[in-house]
Amino acid sequence: MKGIILFTSDLDFSVTGNQTLINVIIGTVRNGYKVHILTSSPKPEDSISSNWLPNDVKDKITIYRFNTFIRLFNKLSHFKLLKAINVFNRVKRRNNNSIKLSYESNYTPFSYYPTISFLSFTIGGIIPLIKLCLKNKYCKICGYEPRGILLGYLGSKLFRIDLYKRLQGTILFPELKNTYRLYFRYFFYYLTIKIGSSMTYMGDDGTFGNKVLEWAGVDKSKFKFRRNGYDNKILNTNSLTDFELKQYGIDSTDIILLSISRLEYWKRVDRILYSFASAQKVCSNLKYVIVGGGEDLYRLKSLVSLLDINEKVIFTGRKSHNLVSSFLKRCDIFASCYEHSNMCNPIMEASLLGKPIVSINDNTTKDILIHEYNALLADKNNIIGDLTSFIIRLTQDKDLRKKLSNNTLVNSSKELMTWEDRMKLEKNEI
Repeated sequence: MKGIILFTSDLDFSVTGNQTLINVIIGTVRNGYKVHILTSSPKPEDSISSNWLPNDVKDKITIYRFNTFIRLFNKLSHFKLLKAINVFNRVKRRNNNSIKLSYESNYTPFSYYPTISFLSFTIGGIIPLIKLCLKNKYCKICGYEPRGILLGYLGSKLFRIDLYKRLQGTILFPELKNTYRLYFRYFFYYLTIKIGSSMTYMGDDGTFGNKVLEWAGVDKSKFKFRRNGYDNKILNTNSLTDFELKQYGIDSTDIILLSISRLEYWKRVDRILYSFASAQKVCSNLKYVIVGGGEDLYRLKSLVSLLDINEKVIFTGRKSHNLVSSFLKRCDIFASCYEHSNMCNPIMEASLLGKPIVSINDNTTKDILIHEYNALLADKNNIIGDLTSFIIRLTQDKDLRKKLSNNTLVNSSKELMTWEDRMKLEKNEI
């Protein structure tokens, strides 16, 4: 064993669906390290049992959890600070007086929240971090994602431990020309890019993280810019049976439109809902399955009711990765319309399974999705209109679905690598 690496993050590898962090942790262990994870994420109801982990890694991973300052403050005080913040945010949203308005692309919720969140995470995590560093001899600290990087940096300075950083992507590229927003609204995000480290691993998810690092003056020898891998097990997953489909109100003859994501504002599931609402009027056998949970669930359900498509839309909630893969194998059309980038794990997995894909022509997926060859990509200035047209075309044209599917299989086999191969590239880098 090479030593113990401490990961600091607000994410939790045991949450269903968090495939990037899960596979990074497994790959790090297989590269010869034990891993301790310090996270502010409470243990979720759908956490993955350690029995789910491969036998060769399960005994080498330990999770330590802590309360953020806000959560701790709420436990010790009658004044519910977090509740007050959330009430203020709901009032702010309610003033828009419209579900549709709250989803306009220029509307960003939690505009004041990042600063509060960073400070709350760092203040809450510093004592648990110190205790762990005093108790264990860490060879390295990995700051995972912005909040984890800031906390990890403090630990590296206090205990003179080597720090390296991991970012799944970045939201900063559109802000590089707007110094006011960059230095004030996104100050802590900017700070975590500037913080020095022995190495930075930036995910190539279409958000131009390499350009952000170069803009920040990070030496090219000090960062790696790579696309995520894929889990080989997805290729061997069984499709949902007709009986299992019935449990969700889906008939074997239905055409299934599928999206998979955590339900957050920037995932823009609303775009697909608006398009589906129009398409299903023409395609009576079309159903839309939304796999995932998150803070936008109730708002999206309200939108479904507003559009009067309750009988055609199925919310499954969070599901294990195996079941998510089963939905993916059974679907007829896969959709992804994220705000920032669509080079995401679900898109890659849909490609590997040869699914016809509808998305946005925003250049973030240009290496694996080609319009009219293996996908249908909406113009950024007419997203909902184009998506509606694409969904109708694919629902009604089986030959088009087959053509896109075959081409997707060919292209993905050339462009994508497994997580195992992806993590082997790091074996001698950390």
